[in-house]
Amino acid sequence: MSNLAAMMKQIIKHVDEGDLMTALDFFENSVLPEHKKMNPSEDQALHDLVTKLDSTVENEDWNESLEVVDEISELLNA
Repeated sequence: MSNLAAMMKQIIKHVDEGDLMTALDFFENSVLPEHKKMNPSEDQALHDLVTKLDSTVENEDWNESLEVVDEISELLNA
C-alpha cells in the first residue's frame, strides 16, 4: 500500500467519525504534499481521485468532497 493510500484511509476514518476539521487539516498538511511528489503511474486511479478531491476542497464544495471521499473509500475497500 502506498503512503497516499494509507493517508487516505486515515482521512476516511476521520470522516466516518464525523471529525471533518481534522480530516481537512490532515488532507491539506499531510496528504497534499505526498500527492504532489507521488508518481501518478504508481496508482493512477487514486492519484486522479485525490486530484479531484483537492479541487473540490479548494472550491469549498463540501458535499462533493464527501462524495469523492466515498469513491476513494470504495477504491481502497476501506
